[in-house]
Amino acid sequence: FKPDSGWHDRMGLLWGILAPYEQKALCQLSVFEGFFSMHAAEKIIDLKEYSMHHLSIDVLGTLVSHSLLHTKNEHGEIMFRLSRRINNYVRKQFTKSEYQEACRSHAEFYAFSTQIYLQKGQLLRFYYSQERNFSRAIRKSVQYGWTDLAIRCVLTWQDCVGKLNIPYTLFSLLSEVVNNPKVSPIGRAELQFI
Repeated sequence: FKPDSGWHDRMGLLWGILAPYEQKALCQLSVFEGFFSMHAAEKIIDLKEYSMHHLSIDVLGTLVSHSLLHTKNEHGEIMFRLSRRINNYVRKQFTKSEYQEACRSHAEFYAFSTQIYLQKGQLLRFYYSQERNFSRAIRKSVQYGWTDLAIRCVLTWQDCVGKLNIPYTLFSLLSEVVNNPKVSPIGRAELQFI
């Protein structure tokens, strides 16, 4: 596989015309796996460091207009996605601390998200469209040592599949969390009952 240098050059030019806050938002959105909702994007995009207030919906609109985000309509809700190629390019623009901060916001959103979708009556749709993001939230929480957040994500996921009576599909992730030496004995004991 030979990288397409022409594509890389075009992406570099496109990256260069984005405002700094649009670049930052795109970097933050690169933590998602597959499609994500506007609600999820709003929880991840953090542009407080910029003097002007930028609405997430405006930033998302700009990124869509530049073909940096793809959209689809899923049951009346617009969902967004970065292509794998754009995602890989954008992730290289992050500093390690910026990436870690975006991963934490992503994990926090998924740790507490089932209640939102349960109230909206959309839990089943949420489950099928967001399984990859839950998996990523758990993995990054383990990787960065956020054990309480990893445990909360696993418990939230377990609650979601329990309400839907779907066989639990993330046992390997659960095992990864339970067997991680950074997980406290109390957290490990709590997870053993799942």
